[in-house]
Amino acid sequence: MPHGGLADVIYLLGAAIVVVTCFKKLNLSPVLGYLFAGTAIGPYGLKLVEYTETTGYIAEFGIVFLLFSIGLELNLDRLKAMQRYVFGLGFLQVLLTSGLFIFICHFLGLGLSLSIIIGSALSLSSTAVVMKVLDEQGDEMTKVGRTSLSVLIFQDIIVVFLLVLVPLLAAGDTDRVFMTLGQAGVRAAVALAIITLIGKFLLRPMFQIIGRAKSEELFSATTLVVVLGSAFATEHYGLSLALGAFLAGLMISETEFRLQVEADITPYKSLLLGLFFMSVGMLLDVGLLYDKAFHILGITFMILLMKGLIIFLLARTFGLKQGKAVHTALIMSQVGEFGFILFGMANRQGMLETTLYQELLVITALTMALTPIMAAFGKRMARRLNPNIKLSTNELLQEANDLHNHIIILGYGRVGRVIAKVLTAQDEQHIVIDSDSTNVREGRKNGKPVLFGDATKKDILNAVGLKRAKAVIITMNDRRISSRLAAIVSEEVPGTPIVARGWDTEHVKQLEKAGAKLAIAEAYELGLVMASSTLNITGTEESELDRVLRTFRNDDYALLKALSAGKKPA
Repeated sequence: MPHGGLADVIYLLGAAIVVVTCFKKLNLSPVLGYLFAGTAIGPYGLKLVEYTETTGYIAEFGIVFLLFSIGLELNLDRLKAMQRYVFGLGFLQVLLTSGLFIFICHFLGLGLSLSIIIGSALSLSSTAVVMKVLDEQGDEMTKVGRTSLSVLIFQDIIVVFLLVLVPLLAAGDTDRVFMTLGQAGVRAAVALAIITLIGKFLLRPMFQIIGRAKSEELFSATTLVVVLGSAFATEHYGLSLALGAFLAGLMISETEFRLQVEADITPYKSLLLGLFFMSVGMLLDVGLLYDKAFHILGITFMILLMKGLIIFLLARTFGLKQGKAVHTALIMSQVGEFGFILFGMANRQGMLETTLYQELLVITALTMALTPIMAAFGKRMARRLNPNIKLSTNELLQEANDLHNHIIILGYGRVGRVIAKVLTAQDEQHIVIDSDSTNVREGRKNGKPVLFGDATKKDILNAVGLKRAKAVIITMNDRRISSRLAAIVSEEVPGTPIVARGWDTEHVKQLEKAGAKLAIAEAYELGLVMASSTLNITGTEESELDRVLRTFRNDDYALLKALSAGKKPA
């Protein structure tokens, strides 16, 4: 049997391909697949690969790229839009949950430093698993999805400080815990200040120069240098690799290069994060689950129950209806991937003895494995507890009070559904209003943020954040109502772009007169598309088709004529 670093990597990648493919076929989380694959080939399974310093170091880079991608997502606009839930609900969830588990651990005889690490780790949820479940259920844009994301964002921020804290706790005594916490905060603040200054004066100009070279390889290499360089800098000054990567992501999130950088690092992040989960799986002693089944299952159930209860009560306090609060609690009650990291750091520092470490790993993996089942049950409970789709104005306000810089869709018929699907695919925050209860019921059944209401009433529009929206799309096929809606929205928020569905060019003129910035003539556009498609398949050149379409649109659309002449639309 071959040995050595290369053979280990081949076994790891081969096992990942086979097992993760099977898990995806079974519609199970890839995270669980990686854990299972690591367990299967590791020292507690087939013994094909031993956990070595090399495999551990490779796995650590998965966390580096995960923290970098989290930093990329946390731009200031996003944090500002969700601040009530991020720094309110998220903060309280971490504070209360970690406080409860710290108390329990200390009561059971663990030292204060170790209790802080275990309690903090247990308070964190799995970003990877939760976002995967929300995506599969189509709930990313719903109130449950937005609330869960807000809590995850705060947890991702706080974990940066926990990664700094663990080595400091290991080096200090329990009587100086709070001083150690202060030291962690000061070090992180200094690192943030230095890296931010470097980023502000060097990062954007550097990417601009590299971007002008028009080389994908050079741009990717620059991204890797920024990520790994920041990670090296923070580690050099006694902090964690992950902190530097997180700060680098924050810097780039404020530049125009964020999307390209995110696309470049995705393959590295996904692969290395998968190797991290496999390395954790290699450490899982599944024999413990057999030997101590009642003990481990009992602790797992208690963690899920206590954590879920705290999240449920906080969600209710922050205005979520009972069904949504249950759904959120069941989605978020697992222990996340950062638990593996924090437990591993404590074990390497000699703070966490091996048996307890193994038990915590198995418990964490079990809570993650149960999440898809609990999430599906939570969604059914939400429908049963809150079957009424007709919400009062106050309930609409609660449903949409965390939305900022979002898009409002008026109408969830054939056109509205397509638009909502596109916006969801682009991760654009949006909310839909429709007065047809059948449309609303179908949308909510599919996890879409569709609310029942008469959009011609100003209080309904204001309840879904009209004055905070960045655009309004009107999809109704009733000429009179759509023109009236364009006038109402234009009067309430004159500067907000309005895109409206028209029937023909005459209706388009009415909509533009009512205040629409852009109106699309449905029948007219369909005719143009069908005519151009026919000409295309019968041999007409693409360039000629483009010229013909432009000619017709310039003649019949007043707005498009103004745009083509270089004038700014009114």
